[in-house]
Amino acid sequence: MNDFWPVLKVTLNNVFGLSAARHRYLIRREKIWEPVLIGLTIIAALSSFSFVLFQPAKALVSAGAALNQPQLVFTALIASSQVIFLVTGILLMISSFFLSNDLTILVPLPVKPGSVLTAKFIAVVIQQYLFQVVFFAGAILAYTPRFGGGLAYWLTLAAVFLLNPVLPMTIAGLLTTVVMRFINRRHRDLLMIIASVLLLVVILGFQLSLTAIPETEMPEFMERLMTSRLGLVRAAGRVFPPSIWASQAVAEAGTLAGLGSLALVVGVNLAAMLLLFPVGNLLFYRGLIGGQEVARRRQSAQRVLGSIRQVSAFWSLFRREWRLFIRNPMYVMNSYVGALIVPVMMAFAALQQDALGDLIEQAKASPAGLLAITLGVAAAIAFLGSVNAIAATSISREGKCIWISRSIPAAPEVQAQAKLFHGVVAATISSVPTLVVFAWLLRPGIGPVVAAGVLGVVASLLPQTLGLMVDISRPMLGWTDPVAAVKRNFNAVWPMALMIPMVLLGVVIGRWLANAGFSAVGAAAALALIFAGLDLVAYRLLSARAPSLYQQLEV
Repeated sequence: MNDFWPVLKVTLNNVFGLSAARHRYLIRREKIWEPVLIGLTIIAALSSFSFVLFQPAKALVSAGAALNQPQLVFTALIASSQVIFLVTGILLMISSFFLSNDLTILVPLPVKPGSVLTAKFIAVVIQQYLFQVVFFAGAILAYTPRFGGGLAYWLTLAAVFLLNPVLPMTIAGLLTTVVMRFINRRHRDLLMIIASVLLLVVILGFQLSLTAIPETEMPEFMERLMTSRLGLVRAAGRVFPPSIWASQAVAEAGTLAGLGSLALVVGVNLAAMLLLFPVGNLLFYRGLIGGQEVARRRQSAQRVLGSIRQVSAFWSLFRREWRLFIRNPMYVMNSYVGALIVPVMMAFAALQQDALGDLIEQAKASPAGLLAITLGVAAAIAFLGSVNAIAATSISREGKCIWISRSIPAAPEVQAQAKLFHGVVAATISSVPTLVVFAWLLRPGIGPVVAAGVLGVVASLLPQTLGLMVDISRPMLGWTDPVAAVKRNFNAVWPMALMIPMVLLGVVIGRWLANAGFSAVGAAAALALIFAGLDLVAYRLLSARAPSLYQQLEV
């Protein structure tokens, strides 16, 4: 493994853009506000999600303390997070191992395939630590004041934190490398779709399990869950013992038993990683070459000519955007998973909580209540449609292939309009689950349902247009892993930021319309006209600025 460290250095530099960031922010001192703003945004997001998980973690600590096992909060935490790491790891490893464009740099180097595979594996694991903070922060805040403290505790906790994603991601990497060796390109896309569906099921199950906990009896509920025959902790320990070892290492930090449990965790993770290197040497390049092989279908000249249809440049560009988008299941999952989770959570919460059910009954009987809920549904649709990052990352997703857009004989404004229309179509599709749940729970009639859908899609157009203009102005084109174009692209944050004043504006106008006696359909129509006017202004600005912005595009 003498060649491993240079490969790791090159890989980390490619994935995180370390040299470019150093040159821009430290040497040229350009746009120093960008890392500061990104850091503040990340801190705010992590704090918000950690706060959401704090109450369940506190309840788990209380229930575990009643059994003289408060460390069970870490067992549940580690077990659930490692399931998510395993499922997401399959997608991330496929993207990093076989789809990233830095392979053209790494593969020709005179290094072993295992070095390339292991270096890319480490880069993927490093990216998971921000996500892991969300899981650990709530548990640490709930456990430490009562049962933690001391140098040994914090050192053990740091070791468990660093090692937690390693084992499931290693398993995902091994599975990915072995499976990719024996399936062709067409079946690889199917595998990613299946993994995406599994991830969605895991996320929904985790969310629904939290929502199903009775608020007034959460500690008792957790205690019953843990002490039952098929309780979460016992099942986790039986199926995946490392989660038990890690929690025991934290609970017994500084003792001989704690060191023994930590040694077991380190040993299992080290053994798994040592297995990754020889498997990579044996199978990685073979699977990579097999991924470039595509079965050729024979077609007659008449059939090929008969399939040709003449369409406008706009529709050709839209179809190109759509096909490039759905070709990567990671993009599809990132854009549509929220559109599925949010309405399912709404339906589940309505069925489980009496208070929300009473609110729905009151809304049915009150025109003002129906108006408020209709506008709320429209706001949810607008939010989901604007944060899917389709329009806000459409230029960035092209990466180093941006020269194609610069070269094709189509006006820049037409290309921008096609990208924006793709975002509108995606927002319309993502609105369907929310509207179905709205119609099922309230049965308000066709009018409010259609009005909420139209208003939500129209309102989403403004932030999408802003996001697209920002992405054309400062695209993220130097990515190596396709996932980075949407997951680590700060351009996707701007539509979310614009949604905040838009929601406040909608609340103010909606309250005024309600006081004026407008119905739900009338209020939604009035707001849709207002936002349509703003959309038209933004659309004209995008069309006018697109030619000059496209001229500045370069990798």
